[in-house]
Amino acid sequence: MRCSILLDRFRKTANTVISFENIGLKEILKLHQGKEKKVIRILGINCSPRDDSNSNVILEHSFERLQEVYPDEVKTEIIALLKLKIQGCLACNVCGKSPVDGHFMPCIQEGKDEVKMIFDKMIASDGICVSTPVHFGLPSGYSPLPN
Repeated sequence: MRCSILLDRFRKTANTVISFENIGLKEILKLHQGKEKKVIRILGINCSPRDDSNSNVILEHSFERLQEVYPDEVKTEIIALLKLKIQGCLACNVCGKSPVDGHFMPCIQEGKDEVKMIFDKMIASDGICVSTPVHFGLPSGYSPLPN
């Protein structure tokens, strides 16, 4: 019931809320005009700590609308961070560039969680949409957004 009420409210404002000019999709599609047809990949990251959250409903509805506006030109995928194993940063200062010779040193937690898979999908995407609830004026703890 809660989701249907939210969707009704969302649909009334969908023309202003779901404005794909904001994510630069039209610019991305213009770059590919006249070239070999390329499918634009958009990754959605759901940062809600709940399964059937409003953040997920809005993200799914946005992607459905995107498919309606740009059929066969856009491929979307949603990752729910709640369902993944993600270790927190240990602040051990191991990862990053080596101060000695500048080569990249991976995180010591690589392979123990699913962060590398998320990063790989982010790198392979042409655009990223982050959906997070806001509690007490801050994004959720699952969010990659800075507090």
